[in-house]
Amino acid sequence: MLQRLLTERPKFHAEYNVDGVIAAEAFSFAIGEDMLEWILGHVEPGWRTLETGCGYSTVSFAIAGSEHTTISPYSPEHDSIKKWCAENGIDTSRIQFIAAESEMVMQSLSDSPLDLVLIDGKHAFPVPFIDWFYTADRVKKGGYMIVDDTHLITGTILRDFLHKEIGRWELDYKTNKTAVFQKTTEESVIKGVWWRQQPFCLEPREEELRSKSFTERVVRKLGKTLLGPDHNIFRPY
Repeated sequence: MLQRLLTERPKFHAEYNVDGVIAAEAFSFAIGEDMLEWILGHVEPGWRTLETGCGYSTVSFAIAGSEHTTISPYSPEHDSIKKWCAENGIDTSRIQFIAAESEMVMQSLSDSPLDLVLIDGKHAFPVPFIDWFYTADRVKKGGYMIVDDTHLITGTILRDFLHKEIGRWELDYKTNKTAVFQKTTEESVIKGVWWRQQPFCLEPREEELRSKSFTERVVRKLGKTLLGPDHNIFRPY
């Protein structure tokens, strides 16, 4: 079925503007073939999976037999996926299609545990981070968080953040534009996590370092030594 999908290359994605869909089945913004193979090689029947966005990945989850939820704004895209699957004998009855913007509905979804989340919906800031925020604690220990389109700045930031979350997430697999992280803790990765507990947030930015004068750095260092590193005067927000 995967080979047929990759051979036929159906166009599932619509052309749209702020008013809605202009034309259905206009484009194919497919996740990489290597990730489709990863999904089929890892996802087991009965897994609970969720993705923001839809496309060839949705077909792969259907083939794998997971209890899947896909969230993307335009129902014509969902209809195209269902139609192609029906024509090729792929069961989509275990897929819940939600035609909405993920950032608007994610908070209201069930909080049931998930084995895998694929973040591949809207890439505009801050949507990928919202998608992660409302799904990260739902992922089971040993489950997976996949970030697609890491060549875009929002994907880059989320990938780099998770890569440094040692003790909470571990990089399992990556391609040139996708990163797969496995969750390594049963504790919450959201609640009660202070920014000083996140290595990504502690890293000084190059621009900040370049902008600070030698005198400012000396004064800051001296103040931290005398008053302590947690003193409000020297705490950046």
